[in-house]
Amino acid sequence: MYRDRTSVDTGIRAYDLADRFRPTGSTVLLGGVHAIGRLIVEQRERDRRRGLRTATFVSGYQGSPLGGVDFALRSIAELRDSDDFTIVPAVNEEIAATSVWGSQLPLPGKTSPFTGTLGLWYGKSPGVDRSGDALRHGNLFGASATGGVLVLVGDDPAAKSSTIPSASEAVLASFGLPVLSARSSEEVVELGLLGIELSRASGCWVALKIVTDVADGAWTVGRDFAGLAITVPEIEWEGERWSYRQHTVPGPPAAVFAEGDLFGPRWRMVQEFARVNALDRVEVDPPDAWLGIVAPGKTYSDTMQALLDLGLDAEAAASRGIRVMRVAMLNPLERDGIREFARGLETILVVEEKQGFLEPQVRDALYGSARPPAVHGKLDAEGRPLVPADGELTASRVAGALRRVLAPRIELREAPSSPAAHLPALPLRRMAYFCSGCPHNLSTIV
Repeated sequence: MYRDRTSVDTGIRAYDLADRFRPTGSTVLLGGVHAIGRLIVEQRERDRRRGLRTATFVSGYQGSPLGGVDFALRSIAELRDSDDFTIVPAVNEEIAATSVWGSQLPLPGKTSPFTGTLGLWYGKSPGVDRSGDALRHGNLFGASATGGVLVLVGDDPAAKSSTIPSASEAVLASFGLPVLSARSSEEVVELGLLGIELSRASGCWVALKIVTDVADGAWTVGRDFAGLAITVPEIEWEGERWSYRQHTVPGPPAAVFAEGDLFGPRWRMVQEFARVNALDRVEVDPPDAWLGIVAPGKTYSDTMQALLDLGLDAEAAASRGIRVMRVAMLNPLERDGIREFARGLETILVVEEKQGFLEPQVRDALYGSARPPAVHGKLDAEGRPLVPADGELTASRVAGALRRVLAPRIELREAPSSPAAHLPALPLRRMAYFCSGCPHNLSTIV
């Protein structure tokens, strides 16, 4: 018999699949894509507790690793049946970004029934490229101070479902967007909530990078996000207390003033927000460290697993003088935090995907400081390749770079050897098909 709600008797309590979208704080299994739905529900509840009636507008293009976002959001009855939630998958990513920009502008001659509209864009790396004009314009002129914009970017570093390997942070930074990076479904919700608050305070369109393994992964989450404390700092600009005001009329000469605001007080707000909310955290912090490891997002998890594979858990790493920082905000890197992290170190190793993006920011932050440590990442001290710049960084690939850095000073566990798998070819004939996450599997019949 069909039931509207699927329940499982765990012996402890009746578990409903819809619980993963409810802000109850109970432990649930939450996938990376489904965490976006939980994020929207949590943000709506936070706004309601503050007496705000905020609408949500979502638009994007259905491409893996975020190809199932629209299906996931439509499965949430609390959103689907509400008049304050709208999702409009677009013909392409640029139209979607333009629509999200429109959600941030006032209605000419009309009064909205909502306090503001939260805009969410989703797409993968090629969509970021093609949407550059809309993303740049929307960010320059600013999001609504009562709505905000979150740009959900699905990066595919191993090209598992993309034509090319991808990492979007450098492109997003060139548009002037702050960039956050999540390493789990819990961080999709946590950093999403922080990003929305930052967008409202600064007017910036805040990007949240979600790589394939995070989008496709699942974690148990038992956190009560209502207890997440978010601080919006007070800043001064030109001797006066500053608060964000949106530019709603694009074009000259407003663009010149909007640019001055973006790279002046608005960017100052972004930097202060990252500092007071401790977005970048030192997770392993011995007082007499000689080596510092900086790793963002999912790469931090790979780095900690690589250390474990080499025989160093967090306690052992600390006892051997290894300090580790987990970076949540890729752009801009919080300068004061890096300077404090680097105090007393001989060497900093930056572990990140693709071409170095954090690495030059670390060097810039340390420039001019007294006795700065050497900074390595993609290349070692002799200019030889160190942290791989191609493909996907996994724990085993990170372990290879760590071994070269640590072996001269620390005795490490030998890498486990695994026999090569010999898989016989199956005697099957397969028809051509499109990937399940590709919209062409519906629009084109093979």
